[in-house]
Amino acid sequence: MLKNSTYEYIPEKNTIFCTWNHGFFSNCSVTMQGLINLWEAQIKPDEVNFSLGFSHFKSNDSLVNNHDIYPFFFSRAPDNDKAEFSAAPQLEHHGIYRKQNFSIYKSITKAYFNPNSIVKNIEKNLCDYYDIDFSKTIGVCYRGTDKHTEVDLATPEEYLKLTKAILSIYPDLRVLIQTDQKQVAELFKDSLGDRCFYFKEMPLTSGGHVLHRKDEDFLGISKSEFGQRIVAVTRILSNCEFVINHTGNMAYWICIYRGNVRNVFQFDEKGSLQIPSFWWLLKLKLKSIVGMFSRDTKSKCVSS
Repeated sequence: MLKNSTYEYIPEKNTIFCTWNHGFFSNCSVTMQGLINLWEAQIKPDEVNFSLGFSHFKSNDSLVNNHDIYPFFFSRAPDNDKAEFSAAPQLEHHGIYRKQNFSIYKSITKAYFNPNSIVKNIEKNLCDYYDIDFSKTIGVCYRGTDKHTEVDLATPEEYLKLTKAILSIYPDLRVLIQTDQKQVAELFKDSLGDRCFYFKEMPLTSGGHVLHRKDEDFLGISKSEFGQRIVAVTRILSNCEFVINHTGNMAYWICIYRGNVRNVFQFDEKGSLQIPSFWWLLKLKLKSIVGMFSRDTKSKCVSS
């Protein structure tokens, strides 16, 4: 058996068990990191098992009986070529995304984190109901509540100003705002009107307590369905033409599912705006409006 604080690998079952109990994609990240470590040791698990972790996405019955809820979200795809993934780097969910090669995670994502039919159906229904044209959508992901304990958060107003700057160049785009904070969703909707929408199917809070620790009465849906919607919405954001991203595990998985950082703007762990390319630096004329994106004189915009 191989074991650490986040996962266990049992050779007799050739299975990796996630033992982590935090946010949905935090759990996924440590599981993928375990898979990376095992693949580097030429061990390729047949199965991923969530029976020992993911407690915040289980009903009381699933918690008591240690149910494996991996099949609630993902389906195990046929094996991919081990050599294709042998050189994959360690995950850096608090790193600078434009400096990372997300395409290298494609095979392991396809093999172990392929959404199941339920998640795909949720994704399709959301796209149909909100009439989403990915090529004409800016996806904005703002993570509030307790995130300030991990990173130095940029303000919602900074996200909104960047969104408006992109809209000034591409006025026919719509804006999808995905956030855990009701105030942020309303800020965007009040400012952008019909050009902006958010998923009413996703829970929101006005307080500072993270959503995955809320009970099912607050969420209005089961814990597992909440997880399914998180995966579906993350995949939708990953397909948007432009992404304005935060820094954290969900943000990281937007890029993992996207497979690249093309047109991805990131407010990094210091609250600074990372521009995807020098072309964008010129396009947005950030040299003359850099203060628009700064919380104080120390804030900065960075490009490739």
